[in-house]
Amino acid sequence: MYVRTPCRSEDVTDSFFLHIFPVDVEDLPGDRPAFGFYNRVFNFDSSGIMDSQRCAIEIELPDYDIASIRTGQLTDSADRIWDSITSDPYNVVYPGLNLRVDQTVSSREPVISGHFDVYLGDDRTLVYVRAPCRNEDVIDRFFLHIFPVDVEDLPGDRPAFGFDNLDYDFGDRGPISSQRCAIEIELPDYDIASIRTGQFTDGEGQIWTGEFDLADG
Repeated sequence: MYVRTPCRSEDVTDSFFLHIFPVDVEDLPGDRPAFGFYNRVFNFDSSGIMDSQRCAIEIELPDYDIASIRTGQLTDSADRIWDSITSDPYNVVYPGLNLRVDQTVSSREPVISGHFDVYLGDDRTLVYVRAPCRNEDVIDRFFLHIFPVDVEDLPGDRPAFGFDNLDYDFGDRGPISSQRCAIEIELPDYDIASIRTGQFTDGEGQIWTGEFDLADG
């Protein structure tokens, strides 16, 4: 997953290169064992997400064992704009979000602890973190209920219910590796009294739940 925040159209104009080095070069297709790595060049296209806040695109990796990955962007003259290599290929996602998560986790206590630790991040965000993490930990849908100080601040017909329903799927919105899952969710800009959140399944109901009051109301 490649993500840039904030993002401009010129940030994704140039081509991306992706070199995948396998544990066993014989796993490479065609004549690629002779070169020692899989080479792919791709462009940001309609399969990606782009707005002023974020650009994001997901690239599927081959199913053989991977030793390391090198990736970056190239100009038309093959000059490298940026270049990065990692020996932990399953933990090279969302570096900007990882940095914000690290800062949030190191500087404050979670407002909810348990299946996921939930933190109040900067700029009116909630940060969900689980470590270690497996794919099955983020498959089920998350619920997020925001209770305002004044119900009339809620949009649409939601004042009748008394809270804002911002349920979401983890999807491609945050980094996941065996070390950690993390996702950052933006909160609405009205005054918030309390928040209730967790995960649920259609058949079994809530997997975990937690709630907290905002001190500043």
